[in-house]
Amino acid sequence: MKKFLMISGVILLSLFLCAMSCADETTDDDGGTVVTDDNKNPDNNKTPDNQTADNNTNKPSDNKTNEDNKPNEGNGGAQNNEGGQTNEGGQTNEGGQTTTQGFSDAEIAKANTAAGISSLSDMERDVILYCNLARLDGEKFWAVYGKKNAKGSAEYVSSLESDLKAVKNLPMLVPEKSLMEAAAFHANDMKQNNFFEHTSSDGTSFGNRVRSYYGGNAIAENISAGLNTAIEVVMQLLVDDQLSSLGHRKNILGQKYVAIGVKNTTHPRWRYVTVQDFGDKVITRME
Repeated sequence: MKKFLMISGVILLSLFLCAMSCADETTDDDGGTVVTDDNKNPDNNKTPDNQTADNNTNKPSDNKTNEDNKPNEGNGGAQNNEGGQTNEGGQTNEGGQTTTQGFSDAEIAKANTAAGISSLSDMERDVILYCNLARLDGEKFWAVYGKKNAKGSAEYVSSLESDLKAVKNLPMLVPEKSLMEAAAFHANDMKQNNFFEHTSSDGTSFGNRVRSYYGGNAIAENISAGLNTAIEVVMQLLVDDQLSSLGHRKNILGQKYVAIGVKNTTHPRWRYVTVQDFGDKVITRME
């Protein structure tokens, strides 16, 4: 019996450490749907509409949170201080303002497209900032943030380093109103109905859900569970550990994407979930 409990504990712990998913879909000129990229559907073994699943090794909704492995205790290297502000090696100060060592003021201003949007949390604004800094100068981003925050197998960390060093001056992701609404709906749906996958609780596919809000052509979605600091979430998705398609990474660094919606919220099982929705045009910029 002891042996069975020990084995079960190890399995639960390993499943909790990596809970994330991604999808990417474009629509052609005829209005038909063309699947271009997708990753895990971790919550079940069914393939959602217009998506293909790499594998289903991580099933967060099948397991309970391991209280001994809290997200900010060794999962991503960043800790929260008593005031609730993230201290990530000089990335967030006591006032909650993000600092970015190694980037010029002009680069920070360019990447900080969510600055001043009061409806977003500090964490949500910082998710956009870190994504944009990686798109602006991947090599510098790796030097400042990547190599000290990348968690995962050596193969995937090394490939991220190589990929980032080839990234330079991609379009900045701009906070887009309808994508923000789509991301918020899905994050709250996962919270209220205690699940983690792209398909909505009512069975609506990722593509139909996002398109009910957003009128662009190309769309993509990343979802992350268990993490509550911006750099942890962004680095988890960029490393894409054990996901051969690297769909999360490709979405964040996708040249065709110029618009983004982000929502982070609490979750009854996974503590936190973050949704990123991407689009290829800015219809209504958030102010």
